[in-house]
Parts: sequence; structure tokens; C-alpha cells
Amino acid sequence: MFEALNTTYIMVSTQPFLALQDAHWDNVDDTTRILQKLADHTAPNATYYAGSRYPQPNCAPNTRVSILETLSSWIKKEKDQNIRVFWVNGSAGVGKSAIAQKISENSEASVVATFFFSRNDPTCDKLDRFVATLAYQCCTSPKLKDVVGPLIIDAIRSDPHIFQSSSENQLRKLLLEPFSKLTLVQRLDIPNLIVIDGLDECVDLQSQQRLLGMVDLVITGSTLSSFPFNFLLCSRRESNLRTAYDRLCLVACCQELSIQDTRSRFWRCPTGIEEVDWVWLSEGEKCYRIQTLVDNLQCQQCPDHEIQRLTGIVDCDLDIQKFLTGEFARLREELPALCYEDESWPTKGVIWNLVWRASGQFIFANTVINYLDTSDERPQDRLKIILRTESGALTDSLYPSLDMLYKQIMSTCHWEKVQPILRFLVTPHPSHIDVTEDVPDLITSHTPSIIKGIFQLQPGEVEMLLPKLHSVIHVPKLTDAPHPPSMPFTATPSEVKDLLSYLYSFKRSPMKIHILHASFTEFLLNKARSGNYHIQPYSRSEYCDLVAVLFLRTLSSYTSYYPSHCSSESLFHIMFYAWIEKVSSIRRWSLEWAAPKFWASYCYQVETPSVSLLAELDKVDPFMVGSIGDGSGIQILFNFRNCLQWAKLLKEKAPQVFIKKTEAFLDGFYLGLHRKSARRCAIHITYQLECGFSALYHEKGAEKVADFAYHYYNQWWKDRGSDDSLCPLIFPSNPYKFLPTDWIVIHITPRNSSRKLLERIYGIYKYLHKDAQRMFDDDVIYNTSRSVTRNLVKAKDLAAFKELLYERRDSFAGLAILPPLQAYIEMGNV
Repeated sequence: MFEALNTTYIMVSTQPFLALQDAHWDNVDDTTRILQKLADHTAPNATYYAGSRYPQPNCAPNTRVSILETLSSWIKKEKDQNIRVFWVNGSAGVGKSAIAQKISENSEASVVATFFFSRNDPTCDKLDRFVATLAYQCCTSPKLKDVVGPLIIDAIRSDPHIFQSSSENQLRKLLLEPFSKLTLVQRLDIPNLIVIDGLDECVDLQSQQRLLGMVDLVITGSTLSSFPFNFLLCSRRESNLRTAYDRLCLVACCQELSIQDTRSRFWRCPTGIEEVDWVWLSEGEKCYRIQTLVDNLQCQQCPDHEIQRLTGIVDCDLDIQKFLTGEFARLREELPALCYEDESWPTKGVIWNLVWRASGQFIFANTVINYLDTSDERPQDRLKIILRTESGALTDSLYPSLDMLYKQIMSTCHWEKVQPILRFLVTPHPSHIDVTEDVPDLITSHTPSIIKGIFQLQPGEVEMLLPKLHSVIHVPKLTDAPHPPSMPFTATPSEVKDLLSYLYSFKRSPMKIHILHASFTEFLLNKARSGNYHIQPYSRSEYCDLVAVLFLRTLSSYTSYYPSHCSSESLFHIMFYAWIEKVSSIRRWSLEWAAPKFWASYCYQVETPSVSLLAELDKVDPFMVGSIGDGSGIQILFNFRNCLQWAKLLKEKAPQVFIKKTEAFLDGFYLGLHRKSARRCAIHITYQLECGFSALYHEKGAEKVADFAYHYYNQWWKDRGSDDSLCPLIFPSNPYKFLPTDWIVIHITPRNSSRKLLERIYGIYKYLHKDAQRMFDDDVIYNTSRSVTRNLVKAKDLAAFKELLYERRDSFAGLAILPPLQAYIEMGNV
């Protein structure tokens, strides 16, 4: 369905990003635009193949065999064909996500879509992206994209605001109704499974119940033939989910599979150990008794099944034992410190000691292996520490062994420097901040560079501090970064799709630091469990303060390149080319891209600004920030106006230098345009800045006024336009002393008479009917006066309006008509 694209020409950079010429978007058809709009509302980190989830949880070889066979049989419809919903539940860390991942991989041909909720990822902890993510996977699934993909695209085309509606309405419009239009033949050979993992990690309890209500809607609101999908749900056994599931069972064929942990067995004495005083032993002592028993039985060459009977081992224990045995074998092969160890290390008793400590929790076993898998210390010594750790004192914890292991891991780190990083990792991005959705994604991507910038760490310090916590936190390596696909200069439609997928994945790449399991977050936030390692999330004000400082420091890094005051034209040339080279390297969705657009949105959310924030505000240069570009002129003015109002409310703490510079900026400035600036972009930014002053004083419609004036130049200049260009420079005073003579300079102030004229003409124009608007447009474009004779506009107003547009048209006519990338390349020849 997506093969309607014409051949597209693309320039591929050697940098880790791609530069697309404007010609690309002219050839992207409506279907691909809608698909991209759908992609913008998805949670790409929620799919089972998402790079940001690396390393994905998975079942070790030969473990969870019975559970996987049961689920596979259900998926293949070998039995229980009427079962529409399968709920796999269990306590934290027993391996539910690993089972969901394994099923998704093994049954890839049967899986139509997956969604892995995660409270550690703000894009995957809510319901708002759920339906769009499923729909996007339907549109890109090899077996579904040509069958149901066009129907989903049509649904979005017919209702462009569908993503602002409720999740229930999105489900009906984007999934139920499109699938109801399929023929019986089309339904015969399509995937039939939707996997949803971690319902309990959807942060809003009401949303958890709503999601199960949506499953109910699918099951009861459609017949099996119209929506032939089954649901595999994996979650903890929370009471609200239990209640909602029981209601679902009343109307649908459901099946439940509970993965039991084995904490209760600590109260029962194994057959091979004397029962006297067992109940009074600490958990660590009990595990040691098990270890001694197993080692003695092994010396007596007791068969494994007899050891299992005597120790009271169950199936989930056997799975953990297999996992530990296999992982210890791997460590002996890979770690230099273990090169002299044979299969006798560790003993079988030690392995069963760890199995008992795990209490059915794979997360404990996996964390142990991650903790031992290091070259910093001898694994033998680390294992002894684990075995000596006593967990019996933690009477308030459901997971005492896991908590003591987490404490042992935390004891190895530089706590004073790691603590603020962990607080940042567990703090969700505040809601209701006036930024696009890309900015929270950028900040919460938690890349090493973001963490380094937030806490002003030295290069390499993040990589030095966090590897000691590698068993609980994923710290990306450079090799984890996605690589751009190999592209010829001439790209086919399918190659364009690959390119767009790459750009989308790069935007949310796996190069992020993240906590590996929700149980570690719960440990850190629970003082009774974590003790001295307890942390609290940052408040909204504290969080916004950190991000604002990061953005302002990023902006200040451009100050030394900005050619604001030069003693000569030759010096200006040198500084200008250095400035252009710096600014042109800004990559979309990067920190440098977001800082000039959204720094103010975080500043005025801060209640009590830090010393660092006040200092950075005084450093920032409004004229330099406005010159970085990649934002509308109106937004530039609004940012400084809003932040100025906020700063003045701070009274004695107010940053006086910032206030003085901002007031001067908002009183007017000079705009300098290089002759290689794309002329349509130059015209647009000029009108936006002029009309933007109206918006500062609560006069609505400034953006529309600017667009109104701009649209006439689209008629005059048929050359290829651009929303990007060589950025204009903003100066506090007239730069005629050092600017080359072929530059265009425009003085923009709140008192500009042309702004008043534009507003007056637009106020008349917007109330004209379409035929009258066409007549007025023809008068401006072809220099006629029919709208005056029809009394639509006064002659002097039309004359003044045309004079303004014509004068600027003639002044800007000599600017570049080339795409911005080519204009920049040719600057070396200027």
C-alpha cells in the first residue's frame, strides 16, 4: 500500500544523522504523511523489538518450558479454541516480561502487535499512546499492512483529530471498524495475537481498569470473525486488576495462569533437615542449611530428582537452577578471573542456596549474575559476599534477599554523585509544560550526554560512575547506537520508508541510561526497604530548574561564536562562517535543537530558582538566542516576554542583568540577512518578528497576520521554498559599520508602522467572502484596484499595503532561491 512514492533524491551524511533536501518532502505522498502522523502518537519503546528496552528480558534456554508450551498450544489453537484472553500473573520479578518477550519472538508470525508498559519510561507508562501503537504495528506488519493498513490510514484521514479523542474511541475507529470491513478470505491468513505486558506499570490505576474494559469492548463488541484477535496479558496480581479480570470472565472465555513465587516455603522444613528450631532460623541460615544438605547429598552421589524431593524444590526453582547453572558456565568461559575454575565452582549447594534465596524470583538470580559479571573484582569474592549477606532482619520486606542484594550493589558506588542521577532517573517528566512531545522524550531519554549536562559531570564521568551499578542500571555503550541504513543517492519508495524508520528510531535510540527492573525503582523509593539508599523523586520545580539550567548552558555555549560586535568587515566574515558552521550542525530532536525553543517553558515553572539558574539567566544573550533560529519569530519573543514576567516576580532574587538585556531586546532590534539566505524563509521570519510584537500585548492572530502577508510571495516566487535557511542575525544596534554592503538590514520594533498596517488589512480581509478575497489577492499580485471600486478596501490602505509588500519583495528578490543545504555548501565560494 505504501509503494505509491515516486523516486526521491536524498543526500546521506557521514555524520550519525541524515540530511534530507527539501525535494524529499515534495514527493512524499499523503499516505506516508498520515503514517508519519500515526507514528508520532505511538510509543516505539513499547514494542517487543524496541532497541530502548535492550537488553530485553527473556527466558533462559530450557526454562519455563511448561508455561511456554501451554501458551504456544493456545496460540496455535491446538486446544481451548474459545479462549480469547490469557492472563499470566505473578509477583514482581518472577519473569512475566521474559515470558511475554519469548512468546512474542517465538510466535512472531502470529503476533500482530505488542505493548510493554514500563513505569521507568514516560512514553510507556500511560494509556494515551496504546491504541496508536497497536494501529501503527498493524500498518507496518508484513501480513496486515496491505490488508488493513489502508483502512486505518483512511480512518485518520477522515478524522485528523482522532488522537485527541478517548482511547476507547481510537480503538473503535482505528481497529474495530477497519477490521470489520475485511472479507472472510482476508481474515483467514492474518496474525491473531496481541501481547500486553505490565498492565500494573501503567501509572494510573483507572487506566489499568480502562484497558481491561477496552479488551472487554473488543471481545463483546465484536464477533470473533470481525476482530479475530486474542489477548495475552501479563501483570502482577494487583487487586484492581483482579476485580476487573473477574468482571471480564463473566462475559468472555478467559484463562488464568499464575506464576507462583516460593517465599512461603521458608516456613516449612525440608525433608532432609531436622525440623527442630527450623522456624527460628534466619533466612540466611536456612539457605546455608540447604547448601550444606545439597553438598552432602552430592558427595553421596544422590540423584538430582532425590535432591529435589528432599529439599522441597518446585518447577520454578528448577528453572532458576538451570538459569544459574548455565550462566555460571558462561562466566567461567568469559571472565579471566575464572579461567582456573572448573565445574565444581560454584558447588551445587551454593547454586541451591541462591535458588532458595531467589524464592521464585528470576530478577534475583539475574541480578546476582549481573553483579558477578565484572572485571572490577574477583567474582569469587563477590559471590562470597552475597552468600554471607544476612537478610533476616528485614521483616517489613516481601523480598528480603533481593533487598540485601540491592544494598550490596549500592555499597560499591560513589553514593554522593550517584544519588542525584538516580533521583533524576526515577522522576517522571512533569505534565502540562508548554512544549512539544519531542522535548520530554529528549530529556527522559537519559542519554549519557543529557546526564552529563544536567549534573555538570566531566567527560567520561557518567561512564565511570554508573558501570558499578551495571547489574541494576543499563549504561549504553557506543556500539549500541543505531547505524544509518546504506542508501544510494537515488532512493526507491521502500528505501525511503527504511530511512524514515531509521530517523524515527534514532530519535528514540537505545543510547539511554535506564533502570533494568521496576523492583529496583520500588526498592529505592521505599525507605523501609532501602534504608540509607532511599531517594525521593525531584519535585516539579526542582526538575524544571535542572532542565532549564541545562538548556541555558547549552545556549551560552554559542556565545563565543556569535558575531555581534566586530571591528571590521573581514573579522565579521571569519566569525560569521564559524557561526554558520556551528548552527548548521544542530540536529533535529537534539539538545541544541530544543534549547532555543523551549528553555523558557521550564524557567517559569520554577518556584524558587537555584543559584545556578539565576547565574545562567544573567549569562544568556537574547539577541544571540534569537539568531540561532529553528523556531518561529513569535515564539522567540514570547519566550523572553514570559520569562521576563516570571523573573520580575522573584523580587529581591530577580536576575537583574537578564531583566535589563531582555527589556532591551523587546524594545526592538536589527535583523541582518545574508544574500544566501533562502528568500521565502527570510520574508517569513521577518513578518513573524514584526507581527510577534502584537502577540506580546495580547493581540490575537499574530501568526495568521504574518502568514497572510507571506502567502503573496508564494505567488510571486514559484521557486522551491524552504522552512529552513541560513539563520538571520539579530543585532542590538545598527550593524552597518561591519556588515558587508550586500546584506539586508531591517529595523524591527514594537512601534513599527508596517505591523499596524498589516493588522488593519488582515482585519478587513478575513471577513471577506472567498470571491472578494480572490479579487483582493489579484489586486495585490497583479497591481490592480478592483477591490477599491467594489468598496472592499480604502484606496490608501491598498496602496500602502502594496507598497510595503512590493518594497520588501524587491529588496529580498536577490536572496538565494536554492535549497538551504546547497546554499550553505556554496557559501565557501562567496
